[in-house]
Amino acid sequence: MLRKIFADPSRCANYYENLGEVTPNSYFHAGVSCGLSGQSPAAESWFRRYLAIDDNRPFVLEKKARVRELLAKLVDEQAFKSNVRSSIIRTRELLRLPSLADWPF
Repeated sequence: MLRKIFADPSRCANYYENLGEVTPNSYFHAGVSCGLSGQSPAAESWFRRYLAIDDNRPFVLEKKARVRELLAKLVDEQAFKSNVRSSIIRTRELLRLPSLADWPF
């Protein structure tokens, strides 16, 4: 079921756009999925919502730094995708997961 919903970035972006109640963590994921599907204005909006969160816990501040980094990349779609792809590769390596042969973006 989830693999169908999140089969590609556009479907994922659509999921977040139609989600009733969104959490701050959803703002981040919606921003990434919109950015990957070429919807830069929507991605910027989601990212700015995350940055507006009034929370100074270390993990939130760390994610805010990541959001600022991604916001700066939105002007160049390929740079944005490359940045996200690198992050996924790094995470998969740390989790000792196999590398992806085919990327949906």
